[in-house]
Amino acid sequence: MDFDRLEKIPLARIKVRALVKYGDSYLFIQRQKHGKRKKYLTFPGGRLKKSDRDENDKHNLGLTLRNALVRELEEELGAREIVIGPVLSTLNKHKHDTEVLFSVDVGSYDWDSRTGKEFTNPNKGTYQLVVLEELNIVKLGKNELALKPKKWRKTICSLSYN
Repeated sequence: MDFDRLEKIPLARIKVRALVKYGDSYLFIQRQKHGKRKKYLTFPGGRLKKSDRDENDKHNLGLTLRNALVRELEEELGAREIVIGPVLSTLNKHKHDTEVLFSVDVGSYDWDSRTGKEFTNPNKGTYQLVVLEELNIVKLGKNELALKPKKWRKTICSLSYN
């Protein structure tokens, strides 16, 4: 991936996301925002932090992205044995933010050991783990399984390892 464009964006404006594969299944988070009725699926991940930079290589954005993704997956899924694969896609959101979607395999996860601050804040809404056996574009567009962002539905459903 060409990081030239990303290097011009402040770290706080970049989010990392993961299509997480665990064995033959895929892990997603079902969100319901506080005060809203509609539920939707999202990829685990979140914003970069300055602490994600490697002290010995502060200018290596690829390493910073991977460090942030490992941190987020440990926080949100209690994931372990994280193997980060290639970048699947990037997306500009809300004019100022950019999201980077990676392919990731995890050896284990423990939903009950997640530590993200959002899980204990009722104003953030609810979060539930969803495990899917296949990536089906029709299924990922319906009702409570509607995957956001919508643009990435086709991207992940076209992967050859479904």
